[in-house]
Amino acid sequence: KLLDFAYRNVPHYRKKCEAAGVKPEDIRSYSDLTQLPIIEKVEVKQNPQLFVAENSPYPGIHWEPTSGSTGSPTQILYSQRYLGVRHCIVMRYKTLAGTKLGDRWWFIQRYHFKTDEEAHRYEGVYNPWTNAYIGASTNMTPGVLKVYVDKARKFKPRYLEGYSSAVYAVATY
Repeated sequence: KLLDFAYRNVPHYRKKCEAAGVKPEDIRSYSDLTQLPIIEKVEVKQNPQLFVAENSPYPGIHWEPTSGSTGSPTQILYSQRYLGVRHCIVMRYKTLAGTKLGDRWWFIQRYHFKTDEEAHRYEGVYNPWTNAYIGASTNMTPGVLKVYVDKARKFKPRYLEGYSSAVYAVATY
């Protein structure tokens, strides 16, 4: 069913299958899977929109990059519904950890800067909806760390959340 759906609705899968001379009905057993064309990660990175079903049932889609832990980030498509559910799950685990809505957070997250200049100028942002000061884990130079720590001292967050390497950089600054 999945292969049939992808073939009928996802332009890039259909194109690759047609080029390989394979149709969904040709795949009847596990051994037939070897007929399917290989999709390289670089294809997804270069044209992620080609992997979205033409009849996608999700309005309000949003692109976000992965962390890039395998070398460079890949754009991933999320529905607004998924983002809402993810936010609720995060709020639940924070509540179970003893936090309350409105507590001040310092959140160090990944951020992919377009230029080195942009990375050096970025000083974090305040999000009033979550009462969080948000810094980037991808520009932890001594100059930026000083700005982050100075802002955090004024903001006085109750909690610090982020990648362990970013939290370590702040703690040892």
